[in-house]
Amino acid sequence: MPDERHVAEVFRDIARVYDPMNRILTFGQWGRWQRAFARFAPVRTGMRVLDVGCGTGDLTLILARMVGPEGRVVGLDLVPAMLEVARAKVARAGLGDRVELVEGNALALPFPDQSFDAVTAGFSLRNVADLDRALAEMLRVLRPGGFALSLDVSKPTHPWVRAAFLLFFYHLVPWIGALGGRGRRPYAWLSESLRAFPDREGLSRRFAAAGFVRVEDRALSFGAAALHRAWRPGP
Repeated sequence: MPDERHVAEVFRDIARVYDPMNRILTFGQWGRWQRAFARFAPVRTGMRVLDVGCGTGDLTLILARMVGPEGRVVGLDLVPAMLEVARAKVARAGLGDRVELVEGNALALPFPDQSFDAVTAGFSLRNVADLDRALAEMLRVLRPGGFALSLDVSKPTHPWVRAAFLLFFYHLVPWIGALGGRGRRPYAWLSESLRAFPDREGLSRRFAAAGFVRVEDRALSFGAAALHRAWRPGP
């Protein structure tokens, strides 16, 4: 189970290099995954969306463009240093009128029940201290009929692809990450975070166990990442 304080320290240390290192460590797939996220998200103009673990705000900005000027996106993150980077991006994009960034914990979302039409989580569920509690919180703040969407690293199912991917992720990522100037420690955590995280099918089962319905998943890049989409029961 991830240690919340340790996770916060890791992302504080890499906040300034997080974006360029993401592009390097995903071999440029990050942009492709973002586009897949946008296609998979049934977000409409005027929606109110919560982005849990918004990090440096890439997906938050995608969502803000999708909801339009009449919509609202709230980006929540545990780490102030990540939010600082996100705020600069929002300002440069000129979308401050439809984006609110707040510090908060995915395990105790600071919002009333049924506050949002959609809740998203991009590369954040893998880092929470209690996955089931985080999913329960996402369900709680969704209105009936609203949906949750997750994008995260996963585990390929093909034996050869899985072996190569896990070798890279567990053994090479920390060394490549160290080139960003923050040492091996932060990226060693990113590798470790995948060990206890469920694979694509396992995460679908966790969404269903949390009370979501119509759970769908989609593999990306031969299963190196995965999208999940699920709805809160309702009209």
